[in-house]
Amino acid sequence: MRIALPLALIFAFLALVGCSDTINFQANPDAGNDPIVVIKSRGDVGPQLQSTNSIIVSMTYLDEEVFHERGPFPGVGSLEFLNTRLNADSPKVLTEFTGLSSLAFRECWTLNDDLLVKFTRSCQLKKLILSNCEYVTSKGVGRALKQQPGIEALEISNFGMLTEDYMTALCGVQQLKSVNLSGCDGFRSRHLDILQKCSALEQLDLSNTSGLDSSCVPSLGSLNGLRRLVLSNCRDISVDDIQRIQRALPACKVIF
Repeated sequence: MRIALPLALIFAFLALVGCSDTINFQANPDAGNDPIVVIKSRGDVGPQLQSTNSIIVSMTYLDEEVFHERGPFPGVGSLEFLNTRLNADSPKVLTEFTGLSSLAFRECWTLNDDLLVKFTRSCQLKKLILSNCEYVTSKGVGRALKQQPGIEALEISNFGMLTEDYMTALCGVQQLKSVNLSGCDGFRSRHLDILQKCSALEQLDLSNTSGLDSSCVPSLGSLNGLRRLVLSNCRDISVDDIQRIQRALPACKVIF
């Protein structure tokens, strides 16, 4: 009985925490030990946002007014919208985040080209993430990047069929150091040839991409500035292909 009672109390506490719909804190891989605040409702937007660097907004509908009422939040550097329904007024919320350097959209089904352009018009970013946003096209990405010449890290992941237009759009950013194209389909060596225009490129993530095979190895080996290359779950890339890439890029860490 001495053991059962404490365990019961512990499990009851964990269950209570797990069912809470208030602020959730998680480890932030991009911000050291700083927590991420997850916002699910109006009640989660409060004074605690003044002392955090990273926010994930996971609301069924984005409530812009609550941010205007309780902002500004100049200390927030990273803002992510996760599975949140956005509308024509949503970009106005960024006026409350004047210190923003990283903006992410994941599974935002209402995000389209025009909305993306409006969002990127009102801030100067170092990092932009677009993941599983099916109504954003290469034209929208290109227009957004033209407004963000200082971007150093770009993720366009789980976008379905990759086109040359996407590659051409991202290569217009001269300071681009990191590109994540994981989960895209239809990869070809010509896409990698376009990437050679990104002279500052150091990190490239092509994990879970289809179409990447031995014919792409020479193009990968020509990306001389790479220091990190991720090829996890690329089924048509063999161990021999990895070895060829490593010989061509001895200073690059290849993860497969």
